[in-house]
Amino acid sequence: LLAIIVEAYLGVKKDNEDDVSTRNVCVDIPLLTAAKVMRWHYQWPSHASLHAHFFAMRFSAQPVTEAELITTSFARFQSKESIYAFFNYYYQILGDDVLTDVAREHIREEELKKCSMQYFMDGYNLTFDEMVRMAALTAKVQCAWRRYVAV
Repeated sequence: LLAIIVEAYLGVKKDNEDDVSTRNVCVDIPLLTAAKVMRWHYQWPSHASLHAHFFAMRFSAQPVTEAELITTSFARFQSKESIYAFFNYYYQILGDDVLTDVAREHIREEELKKCSMQYFMDGYNLTFDEMVRMAALTAKVQCAWRRYVAV
C-alpha cells in the first residue's frame, strides 16, 4: 500500500514539474499583483470573458492572433498595444512553450535587433534618440543610393 501511495505521489510531482504554468505561492502572488495592475492600466478584458472566448475557440488549430482578440465579441481588447502587453506578460511567465514557431522566430529576431542596437550605441557612444535618428538617416541614404543605381 505504501509503495502505491509513493508511486502516485511521484507521478503527481513529475507532472507538476513538467507543467510550466505551475509555480509556487511566493512567485504567484507578485505575478497576480502585476496582472491586476496591467489589467487596469491596459484595460484588459475580465478573466471570465477571456475564458469564454478561449472556450469558444478551443477547437481552432490556429494560434491566437491580435486580429482575433480585437474583433471577438467575448473579450475585446481596446488596442494593439493592450494585446501586445497581454501577450508579453504571459510570455514572460510561461516562456517559449506558449509560442508557435513563427512567434519564436519573431522573438529571436527582435532580441537580435536589440542586441545589435545596443552594440552600436555602446560602440559609438550614442543615446537611443541619436541611434534612431542615425537609423532614419541611413535609410534615406540607402533609398537615394538605390534610386541612383536604378537609373
